[in-house]
Amino acid sequence: MGRRWLCRKMLYRDARLHCLEDCFSAFLRTPSSPEERCCRVSGEGLEGECRRAFLDNFMEVGWEEARSDRETRLTMCTTGDAYTLYFSLSGEIFWSEELSGAEWTIGPDRFVVLRVNEAVESMMLRPGCRNMGISLSVPSEELRRFVGDGPEFGLDAGHGYAGRSFVLTDAVRRVLGDLQNCPLCGDLRLLYLEAKAMELFSLILEQARSGSFRHGHDRLSRTERQALERVKAMIDADISRPVSIRDLARHGHINECSLKRAFKCAYGLPVHSYILDRRMSAARRLLELGRGVAETALCVGYGDASSFSRAFKRKYGCSPGGVKG
Repeated sequence: MGRRWLCRKMLYRDARLHCLEDCFSAFLRTPSSPEERCCRVSGEGLEGECRRAFLDNFMEVGWEEARSDRETRLTMCTTGDAYTLYFSLSGEIFWSEELSGAEWTIGPDRFVVLRVNEAVESMMLRPGCRNMGISLSVPSEELRRFVGDGPEFGLDAGHGYAGRSFVLTDAVRRVLGDLQNCPLCGDLRLLYLEAKAMELFSLILEQARSGSFRHGHDRLSRTERQALERVKAMIDADISRPVSIRDLARHGHINECSLKRAFKCAYGLPVHSYILDRRMSAARRLLELGRGVAETALCVGYGDASSFSRAFKRKYGCSPGGVKG
């Protein structure tokens, strides 16, 4: 039986990353047996280290640490039917996938579970910020060997990509610390990492079976789901329009308290946080297309460029004027 690790390939869209092509090509090459690799980067305003451990049970653990002197997008093409978990060890990491348009914020209290068949994933490095993260991947076939046709995190990517973010528990946080600070070397290190990777997946699958990973919609009544569909449609139809909780509640035929509770249950965010995320995502796309800051601010519902710039910097860690197409 052949190895079933994910196939990854860096896309060097930033000119200053071209010098790293040979280094990353060797680092990302799929091995024929368990091993651990390290790739260090220094120069062109980018400093960092990446490690990957390929384990005997086909799992893959990755560690990334990077700092850039300006906004840098690291993009990778990933293929292979697998589940991947992404965790942040320092602040927020902004993750996106081009083919589906999905965007995620991975932070100290939330992580992301992704189901990947084919994806073009990007991690945004913010100027001067130290980004540290851990990823853990397992082929879907291998997961089913352990849990049968169980919950599998409630994700089905088909031929593409799907994901959800979840709350990080203390138990999971403890195992992440063990993965980060493994005291062993050589073959014993790989054995230790394999045990911890299995422990981590076991903890998360136990959460899934206990119901804490159920999609929020499953915990709502039919009336609440219908109300949320009307509310979300109203928001998404025109994200630039100022709207209050009262307006949304009236449109959805639901009281304000029930709306706030049900919305967060279903989508994982308070109503206003969801609106802000939609506005900021739209703003980034406009800026990358070459729109000016003032014009973009108006397009996403801000009356002046300064308040928009403050909100954008809180979200992405850089000013909108620094976003390049």
